[in-house]
Amino acid sequence: MSLKQEVRDFIFEHLRDHPHDVVRMIVERFEVSRQTANSYLRSLVDEGLVYGEGKTKARRYFLKDFVNKAFDIPVTPDLMEDTVWLETVQKYLRDYPKNVVSICHHGFTEIVNNVIDHSESPKIDIEVIVNSLQIEMVIRDHGIGIFEKIKNDLRLDNKWYAILELSKGKLTTDAEKHTGEGIFFTSRMFDEFSIWSDDLFFRTSADNQDWIFEIEEKDLVLKGTCVSLFLDPRTTRTAREVFNRYEDEDSRFSKTHVPVRLAKFEGEDLVSRSQAKRLVTRFEKFTEIVLDFRGVSIIGQAFADELFRVFQNAHPGIHMIYVNANQDVERVIKHVRLTGQVGQQLSLLDEP
Repeated sequence: MSLKQEVRDFIFEHLRDHPHDVVRMIVERFEVSRQTANSYLRSLVDEGLVYGEGKTKARRYFLKDFVNKAFDIPVTPDLMEDTVWLETVQKYLRDYPKNVVSICHHGFTEIVNNVIDHSESPKIDIEVIVNSLQIEMVIRDHGIGIFEKIKNDLRLDNKWYAILELSKGKLTTDAEKHTGEGIFFTSRMFDEFSIWSDDLFFRTSADNQDWIFEIEEKDLVLKGTCVSLFLDPRTTRTAREVFNRYEDEDSRFSKTHVPVRLAKFEGEDLVSRSQAKRLVTRFEKFTEIVLDFRGVSIIGQAFADELFRVFQNAHPGIHMIYVNANQDVERVIKHVRLTGQVGQQLSLLDEP
């Protein structure tokens, strides 16, 4: 790859988060002069891919949007998600690779269908942004709010635990119409997937599969639900690859990946049996479960015993795998395994 192409790729990768200092970053990364770094940016400006604002030190650069459209769709009894897709998104993706269009089609229609069937919203607000680095689709409703609805329907103690249940998959409040797979697979197809409802905002990415709590200001409250789907159009990922990762040889959704830290509420450590019981809710729906301990610094013996001995012995057909455990967490798990004689159903992977 030529230096020019390397610099262009570097700009596309970092411009979104560094509009003010991307020139400095080019200088440091490629050991070129500031004049040379500016020339690379100017070439992208001349091609219509980037635009600048401000002068001298206040100069900022942004990716130029090829598409930036907003739609207001009334929710009627006969509204179909495929019709919304055709009218709002598909026409802007005609020149993109099949794998990109397939992911966008799957994710968009799944989320819009959830709005139609579950949100009780009178309308859907849709925003579509397309440029050389991103395809972003934002779907917002003005209904009950996804976390509140899950909390009420599953009788959870707190809306926070709705995120835990969403992360597991196979979650639906209407089993006759839905399998509960839509958000699970959609969240793993896109580079970034986020949900904002009430005072909770969570995002996850295809790379680390960890649900991250973002908003700390308690006065930021959104009525309804806003879902953002972000995809780099250069991705080689396919929808089929994502399905294969969690399906068995009979194409059944049988595997899941669960961020363990979502089982704890703000400020808690994972020490009790009740927390473990909350974590394993609906685990019996799967045959393989990856427990991701990223972000968990310590666990109690009662928590580990309930999870790795009591539950495992009651469900010997479920293969449980744990990843990203630090030394303290792994020490407790190993102690429970040795004393409980769990057998071969629990295994350790170094990476997710």
